[in-house]
Amino acid sequence: MLGLYFLGLVALVPMVIGIALADMIRKRADARKAAVTLQAVPAQ
Repeated sequence: MLGLYFLGLVALVPMVIGIALADMIRKRADARKAAVTLQAVPAQ
């Protein structure tokens, strides 16, 4: 029973890390996009 719980934990941890990483990358991409649009506005 404990082995099954440990197996579930091992399966869950990479998923949580992956979701957190994807969220961080998305936020960084959004920030970069916002910075690019702010730089592009005065050029017009």
